[in-house]
Amino acid sequence: GTVHTVCDAGCDFTAVQAAVDDAGTVVGDTIEIAVPLHTEAGIILHKDVIIQGQDAGETILQARGAGDTYAGRVFLVQEGATVMIKNLTIQYGRPVEMPLDGGGILNYGALRLEDCLIHKNSADVGGGIANRGLMTIVDCTIRDNSTHKIAPAGFECGTGAGIKNAGGGMLT
Repeated sequence: GTVHTVCDAGCDFTAVQAAVDDAGTVVGDTIEIAVPLHTEAGIILHKDVIIQGQDAGETILQARGAGDTYAGRVFLVQEGATVMIKNLTIQYGRPVEMPLDGGGILNYGALRLEDCLIHKNSADVGGGIANRGLMTIVDCTIRDNSTHKIAPAGFECGTGAGIKNAGGGMLT
């Protein structure tokens, strides 16, 4: 597949979402974050793509800047999508829209995470990751995520700070 680059200037795209949504991005293509730090919230992965950085220690994708107000989760993988995310740090995600699950990642599809660091994310359920699909995690570190108890009455909250596997989700 084709590699599409994302950075502030001089790349194919300035946003991951724009790269995913583009008609020229097809099944099997790679979207590469070509800068050490990229800030973008609410990325919806609805195609079979690979999202990658250079290395988890060198490439950070965050939903907001460290001092900014909450902007949303980092990734939502939709049902029917087969996605790989690799060589990336995912941080500062906190959903601001329902469901308030999965601060870093909310997965309904088939997701493979490789060599990633998922940290400093927060949500009602699944601070780092909420999995309701098929997920495989290889050589990743998931730490320093949190859940909070501010959900509306009748909603589950405060569970799975690192990972919450629920709703028929399969996790390896």
